[in-house]
Amino acid sequence: MRLLFFAGSTREGSFNRKLAALAHHIAEANGIAVLTVIVDNAAYGAVRNSVLGLYPNGYASKGDEIPLTALSPSPDYVKVAEASRAYAESVRHGGDLPGALDRAIHAVTVERRQALLDVHVAA
Repeated sequence: MRLLFFAGSTREGSFNRKLAALAHHIAEANGIAVLTVIVDNAAYGAVRNSVLGLYPNGYASKGDEIPLTALSPSPDYVKVAEASRAYAESVRHGGDLPGALDRAIHAVTVERRQALLDVHVAA
């Protein structure tokens, strides 16, 4: 069995666009142990930044939420990962992150299966 440890992160907007369920399925089918950390701010930053970059003083810049940038309701990323027998955990408080990372790293390095952490952050 091969072991791949990926200590990176992705924004959930990118994760949604990359066919997350398919990625988990492929990892499970091929015995790829990978850790995915999602930095989840419930917004699609690429679209927001593009709009503000093009129209910094436009209508969209006046409100708290730019149309088509909110990812709410978001899919339950933990359930998506668990559907492919991944270890998955949602982290909502900063103090819980070290323990969650330990459990996810254990799943990848000892259990040799994929893991996902959905880390919620303020927008």
